[in-house]
Amino acid sequence: MDKLIGRQVKDLALATHTAYLPGFSGYLLLLEMRKPEAPELLGMAEVKGQPEGIAVRGDLVFIPAWEEALRVFDASDPARPVEISYMETAGLSTDVMVSGDLLFHSDFWAGVEVFDLNSCGIHGRPLSPP
Repeated sequence: MDKLIGRQVKDLALATHTAYLPGFSGYLLLLEMRKPEAPELLGMAEVKGQPEGIAVRGDLVFIPAWEEALRVFDASDPARPVEISYMETAGLSTDVMVSGDLLFHSDFWAGVEVFDLNSCGIHGRPLSPP
């Protein structure tokens, strides 16, 4: 592909035929990738803070947003992803990954925090409404 998608994209995650892209300027893009040579915009949402990374588990999208905690979005309707929660972190939220039921979150000051997604406030530390 010789076509650029989005601007100032910090990271990306792929799930099935959907690409999830967080951008420095505070947005989340969802793209249909069945035809990678011609990706289609499915939806987008504003992200509070500066997105630093991204992880996807099912319909949940996790975005570390530097000084604005770890943001959690519901993308069950790809045309309208919506922030459903956030998790305060020890300092500066820098990266996230999900492996099975575990969420690994890196914080600039605190190091790595590990959360069980089955016992935290999403579905541990409680999550807060946006």
